[in-house]
Amino acid sequence: MKKIILIFFAFITTSLFAQKESISFFKEKLNYYGAYSGNNIINPGLDFGANYNLFIKEKQRQKRKKQKIITHQLDSDGNIGFYWDPLNHCGLYTNYGLTYIKTKTKGLQFYAGLNPLGYYRSFLPETYEVDENWEVEKVFLAGRSYYAPSCNLGIGHTRPDKFLNAWYLKFKTIILTPYNGHSMPLFFIEYGYRFNLK
Repeated sequence: MKKIILIFFAFITTSLFAQKESISFFKEKLNYYGAYSGNNIINPGLDFGANYNLFIKEKQRQKRKKQKIITHQLDSDGNIGFYWDPLNHCGLYTNYGLTYIKTKTKGLQFYAGLNPLGYYRSFLPETYEVDENWEVEKVFLAGRSYYAPSCNLGIGHTRPDKFLNAWYLKFKTIILTPYNGHSMPLFFIEYGYRFNLK
C-alpha cells in the first residue's frame, strides 16, 4: 500500500512540474499588444491583441568585420478594436490571421500581416424606423455586420530587456464585404507597444 501511495505522489508531482513547464513555455512565446488606432487618422480608437510565435529562425552573416543577426518569425495573431466617428457611427472589429516579423541586429523591425478571418459591426446613433402600422419606433442597436478581412504593414523597434519590449507603427486596411453590393476599405494608422507577461 505504501508503494502505491509513493508512486501516486511521484506521479502527481511529476505531472504538476511538467504542467508548470508547459505553461512557462507557452508564456514565453506569447506577446500582447495595445495601440491607438485612428480610422482615417482623425477618428480615435483603440486596438488590443496577442501574438503567439509559431516559427522563428536566425540568420548570421559577416559584413565589414561585424557580425549581423537577422531574425525571421511567423506569429499567429488575434485582435479586437473599436473606433468612434463623432459625426456618424462607432465601429467594433476583430481579426485573426498571421503576422511576419523581420528583426535586424540593432532591433529595427518590419511587420506584414494578413488576417483572412474578420468581423466588423457598426453602431449608428439614435435611429428610428416606421413599422407596418405606420408608427415610428426606435431601433435597438442600429447598425450592420460585415465579413471584414484585413492586412497591415509596419515598422517598429524591439527592446527585449524592457516590459514594453517593442513599439510599432502600422498601416492597416479592413475590407467590409458586402457593402452596398460591393466592398469598402477602412484605413487605420496604429501606434502601439508589445509586452510579455512571463
